Amino acid sequence: MTRLLVLGIGPHPLEANAAISGPTIRLRQFIEPLVEDGHEVHAALLEPAARRSVNLPDVARAAAFTPDQLCDPVEVLRGLGDAKYDAVLGVGSIMPVAAGTRVARKVGCPSWVDLFGDPLAEWHGDVCRPGEPNYIARDQIWKFLRESLMAGDAFSAVSDHQRDAILGQLTLLGRISAPGPLHHRIETIPVGVPREWSFGYAVQPFPKALRDRGIVSGTPYVFLGGSWTPWMKEGAMGRALRRLLEVNDRVRIVIRGGVEDGSSKAVADRFFEQLGDVPPKRVVRLEPGEGSEAAILAHAGTALLLDRDIPESYLGSRNRLLSWIRWGIRPIVSPRSMLAQELVTEGLAGGVDPDNVEEIVAEMRHSLRATALDRNRLARQGCAWLGGCTFHETLRPVLDWVENPQHFPADKGDGLLPRWANLPAEPERLF
Repeated sequence: MTRLLVLGIGPHPLEANAAISGPTIRLRQFIEPLVEDGHEVHAALLEPAARRSVNLPDVARAAAFTPDQLCDPVEVLRGLGDAKYDAVLGVGSIMPVAAGTRVARKVGCPSWVDLFGDPLAEWHGDVCRPGEPNYIARDQIWKFLRESLMAGDAFSAVSDHQRDAILGQLTLLGRISAPGPLHHRIETIPVGVPREWSFGYAVQPFPKALRDRGIVSGTPYVFLGGSWTPWMKEGAMGRALRRLLEVNDRVRIVIRGGVEDGSSKAVADRFFEQLGDVPPKRVVRLEPGEGSEAAILAHAGTALLLDRDIPESYLGSRNRLLSWIRWGIRPIVSPRSMLAQELVTEGLAGGVDPDNVEEIVAEMRHSLRATALDRNRLARQGCAWLGGCTFHETLRPVLDWVENPQHFPADKGDGLLPRWANLPAEPERLF
């Protein structure tokens, strides 16, 4: 049995009242298969406040640490009882990833670096919003990223596109200078889903939250859900939905999700500005946790998600699409990410030019006309496709590696950016 330490963003999605996000799902995606395969798993969670003990299913030990604590390997090891590890895995976000390599160096074991999206591309997406770019944040992100790339022994990306980016970054830093194969150095681990998602779904009653807002069963509606990200092409989404409401007086829009300050609020404000003076009864806004998301998705006619033409849209993923196709929704997407491209190719999503309002409206109307038989067929096809996206299936490269974790072969190249090697990363500047 191998003893492993996984560092990621908390709280774990299965904890009571936990806010679920992409990085926390990634934590679960790594932990569950490792436990299922019989490894002894410990977990260190990055949270605003420390918790000396966290109760996670089948995890031997778990604790939560503040940013400064997590970035201090002595603090992490002490908080987990000074255990010895065969390998350390940092997942989901750049700070726990860098912290994982520090713990691995302290213990003297190999480390797995999971870059769940490109951190610099995500920073670039954020500065696409109005305002002065935060170059201090960019520098801190690069310092953590450089440290992780220099110290990691195996790497994973969320898409094939990002895998190529990591290859370029490692080459730039001088880590791909020695001859030899890249096997098990950089792997693609796409977004995963719980195994039960591939089993199909139970019939859902029409959501009470919508009935209470004046939407009756059988009313066609477009669903928008998830966070308001800066790589979302919110202006085009607002204009397309406004046009749809103009040509179909029965359609409603259902939006579920909160708006945070900062870039999230700027995206939402821009969306509603472009949506225009639509009668309030035609747009239902639900708070996070209001109503059953399963029921809301089960009765939605379609969903919409359009991306800006920026690096993050190409390198990253779109987790929310997986929860949509499970219910037979044919979402309308701009096929920039690898996941969106695959779903369009499989016929599980409609691909559009995000600048062509009439094309977007036509595709939404096509999805809204789906019959019950169409929805059942799409749901079966979607669940079958999700069978290849389960946590366990997606994590096979990691499961193979932890059976015999190896250090990255030492490369003798100096890299093109050696001066960065001694710049410290400061957690409090980034968190």
